[in-house]
Amino acid sequence: MELGGGVTRDIGIYALQFASMVFGGRKPKQIVAGGHLNDDGVDMAVSTTLVYDNGQLACLSFSGKANAQSEAIVIGTKGEAKISDPFWSGTTLHLPHEQVFNIKLPDGSGKPFCYVNSGGLTYEVQEVRKCLKKGLLESPLMKLEESVLLAQMMDEIMRQVGVRQ
Repeated sequence: MELGGGVTRDIGIYALQFASMVFGGRKPKQIVAGGHLNDDGVDMAVSTTLVYDNGQLACLSFSGKANAQSEAIVIGTKGEAKISDPFWSGTTLHLPHEQVFNIKLPDGSGKPFCYVNSGGLTYEVQEVRKCLKKGLLESPLMKLEESVLLAQMMDEIMRQVGVRQ
């Protein structure tokens, strides 16, 4: 716990960042969260709802205990879009009317990865390199303001779940 672990910071950030992307980096007007802590007070399972204006919601669940699918589903007035497991590096996008897009991820030049589809992280590395070469302090694709918002959202979720920081 002293090292700041827990499911919200470990894997919940992926779900929160995805919701932030879907809702254009807007701050939710309300966050409602609940979950379970282990004996050391570390969050092990969390469910949260982010309430946005115009009746929009993001319902997110993340667990360090359950072996569940990590899909992302966006439901709108024209149907739903679903990104395959694991959604943070998914290779299949399902859209309405049975449209399916398959995405080929970089293979890492044949080197083994620790996690499924880790080749997708290549895009992050390329963006960081590009920004560093240009002398940028932040990426135009992921502004500091959004990173701060995501950190604040994680803090609020953990506060509601009962994590003491």
